[in-house]
Amino acid sequence: MPVNSTRLFRNIRPFTTLAILVLGAGFARAADTVLTCPKKTADTEFAMVIFDPVQLGIDRREDDAGNAYEMKYFVNIKAREFDDTKPNWQGPMVCAFDRSWQLDLPIPNIQFEFHDYPIPERFIIRDVPRHSHVEIVFRAEEQDDFEDDWADFDIYPDGFGAAVIEIYTNSGKARTMTGKRQNQFDINFGKVKRLVGDGRIAIGHDTFRARLDFALGLNIAKAVGQAVPKVPPNPGNHPVCRDYALKAVQQNQEALKLGCGFKPPVWSNDHQMHFDWCVKGNNQNLAANETKNRQNRLDDCKKAKAKTPPKTPPQPPANSNVPMCQLYANEAIKIAAKAAALNCGMTGPRWLQDYNAHFNWCLANPNPVFLLAEAAARDAAYKACGGN
Repeated sequence: MPVNSTRLFRNIRPFTTLAILVLGAGFARAADTVLTCPKKTADTEFAMVIFDPVQLGIDRREDDAGNAYEMKYFVNIKAREFDDTKPNWQGPMVCAFDRSWQLDLPIPNIQFEFHDYPIPERFIIRDVPRHSHVEIVFRAEEQDDFEDDWADFDIYPDGFGAAVIEIYTNSGKARTMTGKRQNQFDINFGKVKRLVGDGRIAIGHDTFRARLDFALGLNIAKAVGQAVPKVPPNPGNHPVCRDYALKAVQQNQEALKLGCGFKPPVWSNDHQMHFDWCVKGNNQNLAANETKNRQNRLDDCKKAKAKTPPKTPPQPPANSNVPMCQLYANEAIKIAAKAAALNCGMTGPRWLQDYNAHFNWCLANPNPVFLLAEAAARDAAYKACGGN
């Protein structure tokens, strides 16, 4: 639907909204949005650009009230004529496009965890003149509580709440806003680009964090539709695997709460690991059976726990170290679970997937210097094993 660019994209002027064209060409998918620029320039060759937001990874410190995030996405695309010999020349607008849409994303309620959301929508811009500058602005907001302070992108040092991507069609170069600041073209066409502050912004534990994985395709041809830019397969094409991975994490969270003692990789909080397993080979056909087997083991654990008299949970001491130790324990079990999913072979108390063990150790050693040293050692070992 048309949206007000001035409201959605701060410091960006409103542009003319063009109608979405539904094409019969074989390259378009059902979820694709296709924009066709009018042929009003002297160019005889035209580019086709594909912007594919592969994944949006979200980490927020507060649990959601329910089991879904209502995410709203905004995309603004504009193409201008561009002359390589006139670096300061502002070319006339060729075409512009705004769109917003909303998705309800089912997720488990896990604090301090990244959740990767496949985004099925691709954006295909056809008939872009050979000598053009294309700018894509992508923004996301979480709509549950009608506040956007938990869900704006915070990926640039100046707080600009959107991902900005520039494409120079004639030279086949592209860059992010940070790449522009560094005067570098930091995007390779057909390769996934991960954008999370580009390493230039520190994000506190009480701040919403988001990363965007996207891919760009560029093709120049005299006849539009002859070839399609190659982009990596979008996880949105695998709804079975998306649902399988989400269910696997939910089941593991329940097993952890029960104290079933199940081990990775079958039991893990790593959504991406479950998804990657599912999309390989014939595993998609095995996913339902894997979910069933996991549920059977979970049900057996519930029955066994029901026969055991419940223990009175220890009351945490009323002191000022509790919030700090809660944060420490959450981060400790997250890294431990990820290390186990990578089969790092880590052993010892540092790598227990036991919240209470880490929490109680913190209460006994509340010195922040000790806690930072322990967390740094755990993080260094995890990264040495190939974690990120």
